[in-house]
Amino acid sequence: MFDIKILIALLMVITGSINTLVTKFADLYCSKGKTIEGFYENPDNNGSVTYCESAPYIQNLPEDERPAALDTFRKFDHPFVQSFAMFIGEFCCLLAFKFVVLYSTRNGGKSAIKLGPQKFPFYVWALPACCDSLATTSMYVGLTLTHASSFQMLRGSVVIFTGFFSVVFLGKKLVAYHWIGMSLVLIGLILVGLSGFLDKSASSASASNPGLGDTIIVVAQVVVAIQMVVEEKLLTRYKVPVLQAVGWEGFFGMIIMAIISCILTYAPSKHHITGLSEDIGDAALQLRPTGPGNGLPVLLLLCGTICSIAFFNFAGLSVTESMGATTRMVLDSIRTIIIWAVCVGAKDPYKTGPLQTIDTYTAYQVAGFVVLLSGTFVYNEKTIPGKDQYGNQRKESLSFGI
Repeated sequence: MFDIKILIALLMVITGSINTLVTKFADLYCSKGKTIEGFYENPDNNGSVTYCESAPYIQNLPEDERPAALDTFRKFDHPFVQSFAMFIGEFCCLLAFKFVVLYSTRNGGKSAIKLGPQKFPFYVWALPACCDSLATTSMYVGLTLTHASSFQMLRGSVVIFTGFFSVVFLGKKLVAYHWIGMSLVLIGLILVGLSGFLDKSASSASASNPGLGDTIIVVAQVVVAIQMVVEEKLLTRYKVPVLQAVGWEGFFGMIIMAIISCILTYAPSKHHITGLSEDIGDAALQLRPTGPGNGLPVLLLLCGTICSIAFFNFAGLSVTESMGATTRMVLDSIRTIIIWAVCVGAKDPYKTGPLQTIDTYTAYQVAGFVVLLSGTFVYNEKTIPGKDQYGNQRKESLSFGI
């Protein structure tokens, strides 16, 4: 009989991979936003100008019109807006929960979803929403400052943080193979990341401050680990349906990100193209679906973010509830393999090059993936006959049976 846990784990890995990929694609497309006088002529913008100059919209213009067009036509660089879109996807889970419950009980019938006691203060989900807001936006910002290989590598550190917090705050007991598995996963991700550092052909145009970017990403993983542990604690204490929990996180996340985005729209920043920390007006212009140089591809990819994150977070909290926060983090790390495989074969929307900086197979990447998969098998477990010294069902690593 097929185990529903396997299906949920697969759903988490697949939708999580799709979410990262559509977000990556959205960052690669250019569209028309606010006019920035002198943007084309500023040597600091040569990388962005050269990239967007290859777009069909610019190539179809007369040469004398291209400089003015490139003062408005640029990449979609709005991490706070993208984070807001992610929370919209999570909030959709709450709408789906309400619809399913109301539809199944409309004639006095039994709810199709196990509701539990429903005795919880809804505002408790504001805490994990705050963690999610901080971590997601920080990682987007960090990614703009460092290499994609560094981003992939450093995200693996969340496995260690989550395991540590699960022991300290949830009182869980991790046996030797759990620690070995988590260590192998981290080593595998480090090997993958090293390939980006050691490959001299990898592009570094987008890595303006690798040290700061790496620091932000590592700190963000601590916040992610705290979020995972808090979610597990709340799910265990209040017995809240997963779909409802995700929805409430999305509700509070939308409010938090809307407030932050509005504040940052009036906060000057020399690091952003428009001179503001976030520019909602520019983002709206770049998402227009019609007209020359329109943002229809970006808009569609943003919709893909909303849909994929809804399923990803539902599956992620389901894994947390049934298998634990650390298992969720180990499964999440497998996305690196899928994302890397797609990126190696996928092409840039405007050029013939690959999707990201890691564009070739290297010994470090292959070794990293082998170690990462080995760590996943070592960490995950199966039940065996008998009880342990604490009276619980005995378990052993999946790798013991291979």
